[in-house]
Amino acid sequence: MTTLDDLLDAIDPRNTLDKREADADEALNTFPRKLALIERWDGFRFYMARFYCHVVSTLHHLAQPIELSFDLHWSMCAGILTTLYGPGGFRVAFEIARTGKELGLYGIMKAVAKQIAKEQADKVIHSLVDAFLNHLNPEEQERISVEYVQKFGHLLPSELREGRAVRITRNLQKILQQHPAMVQKLRG
Repeated sequence: MTTLDDLLDAIDPRNTLDKREADADEALNTFPRKLALIERWDGFRFYMARFYCHVVSTLHHLAQPIELSFDLHWSMCAGILTTLYGPGGFRVAFEIARTGKELGLYGIMKAVAKQIAKEQADKVIHSLVDAFLNHLNPEEQERISVEYVQKFGHLLPSELREGRAVRITRNLQKILQQHPAMVQKLRG
């Protein structure tokens, strides 16, 4: 059985968040950029769909890049733009790319790459935490909660630390999923 220390090592920000961020930087730096501004809507959509494929291929260290499926990859990228810029975010991003404001096209690409990396890292973290917790019975979960508080209680909000370990046990999945971000924030 995996121990808490094994899990925390596997989800450590150096192995998850930082690694994915470095891969996102690599994707941004290796994407062939010939344009500083994009003035046409269709050109923007195609460019961003290609960039989305490139980022995902880079994050997964694929030997061959993903083949572009325009409708699929544009819709995935549009979802990322909506996450970043709110409802209608793809229109906001196009205006930024068209005008060159707010770091222009480069700023959009950087934000998209970072968001894809964050989502990928979160999926890995959530999968590892879920697999770890699914093998524990209630007593083991309580023991893990106590162990976590002893080692990392200083990272938790005071309202979670108050009282018995029941509150921690009830929120253990969420706490463990947020652990890498808390550690990364502390490391600065």
